[in-house]
Amino acid sequence: MNMRRDPVIPLAKTALKIRETALSYKEMVGTAGYIKVFPNVVNVIAGEATITADIRTLDLTDLENAVQKILRSAKMYAQNEKVGFNYSILQNKDPVICSQSVMQAIKQSTEELGYSYILLPSRAGHDTQNVAKITKDVGMIFVPSKGGISHSPDEWTEWEQAHKGVEVLKNVLIRLASNIKS
Repeated sequence: MNMRRDPVIPLAKTALKIRETALSYKEMVGTAGYIKVFPNVVNVIAGEATITADIRTLDLTDLENAVQKILRSAKMYAQNEKVGFNYSILQNKDPVICSQSVMQAIKQSTEELGYSYILLPSRAGHDTQNVAKITKDVGMIFVPSKGGISHSPDEWTEWEQAHKGVEVLKNVLIRLASNIKS
């Protein structure tokens, strides 16, 4: 075993480092979402191992610090195992804070319709980050998925919940459009 150079070992440690790092910040989430091992055969030491990290937070400084901490650790794990290490940043978008006026319009519309809601920071890399390049007046409406599962084949939102989301959106758009001065 002491003669092996196994890239899966630093990969596994990096996956744990992603979680550990995200947990060390108050408002951060971190996911090791994609792992690929080649040749991915039961009795062969991998020749290559790839992992992706998705780190999200509303604080850009925390995001940059977390990414650097994970990269330093991953490089050290690879050196300790005597395997190569390289990385690339697939997407690097600044966190977007939702507009207070848009969030207020969402809250008021939800209350007027008599729906329950919670206000929450998303940290999501949705289209909102791209729209924010055009306007800072952005916000998001989420509807519950069964069991809280999202981005999975098991994700399911009841049609009634989807309809409620559309009703909130319709009312928000009307409310915001009525506030626009010609």
